[in-house]
Amino acid sequence: MKRYAVLMLFLLCAIFAFIPGAVAENVFGEEFRVVRCNEYITLRDLPSTKAEALDRVPLGATVTAFNRDENGFMRVHYAGKLGYVLEKYLDPAYAPAGLWIDMSENVRKNLNLFLSNFTESSLNYYTGGVFDVQSAPDNALVEFAAEHMWFNYYESRIEWGEYMSGNNVRVHKKYVPEITEKYFGIVPAAPDPMYIDYADPYYYWTETGGHISNGFASAERLEYLGGDRYSVSFVVLAGGNYWENSDTVLTLSEARAKFPDYEKRGRAIIYAPNLNDRASYKLTRFISD
Repeated sequence: MKRYAVLMLFLLCAIFAFIPGAVAENVFGEEFRVVRCNEYITLRDLPSTKAEALDRVPLGATVTAFNRDENGFMRVHYAGKLGYVLEKYLDPAYAPAGLWIDMSENVRKNLNLFLSNFTESSLNYYTGGVFDVQSAPDNALVEFAAEHMWFNYYESRIEWGEYMSGNNVRVHKKYVPEITEKYFGIVPAAPDPMYIDYADPYYYWTETGGHISNGFASAERLEYLGGDRYSVSFVVLAGGNYWENSDTVLTLSEARAKFPDYEKRGRAIIYAPNLNDRASYKLTRFISD
């Protein structure tokens, strides 16, 4: 896969803008369920009971947590919004299986290569900071596919020219189902995308001539959740720098030593019937700061 790719217009101008940079590792990306309330709790824009209400989170709903605040609040994602709720009303959404997996070199490489498909893209940007395959809109899947092909099939599928609305790049829609089925197990409809243009049978955007690398994933911990599902915490390294596939075989400490100037955190849930076979992996949830 190509790791030093040309910038895709507006798609990358606000990458990770929805997620704060500093988080507490012990709750980052974890799911919690709303409990011990009558009907709902309030999602607020600041960690205060006097702050503006953004939404109501009903009893039994799940939220994704990013960090704890000193005065009893937790910063969470719910229904496309980031805000604060009182931690006393939250419990872990599921009981962890408690089985930490020792990653072999092959499993670590598989995880790093698989997850790097998403850290090099702006996948979570389209979904308000947290990507969940069960609730992701079709346009997020389509635009991930287009961006993925831009990074990885640059010479074979991308076409250049003078196109509609001043665009100079296009890709045929026939390639999209292959990508989304491979990584998510879903074939989306052909929607009108949010950030790229569509005129049957092509998706169009503008190459700006810049260069970017959003970093590769280096798996940190692997936990078995049951049912062939795994929770993977990872670190994103080498953002904005050139890196190659061979870097994904490095251990986390080796990768940090090689790329010391950039680090973000992430967590993903993947379905993997066979950890030694990367082709069996499917992404179900993805969060990155």
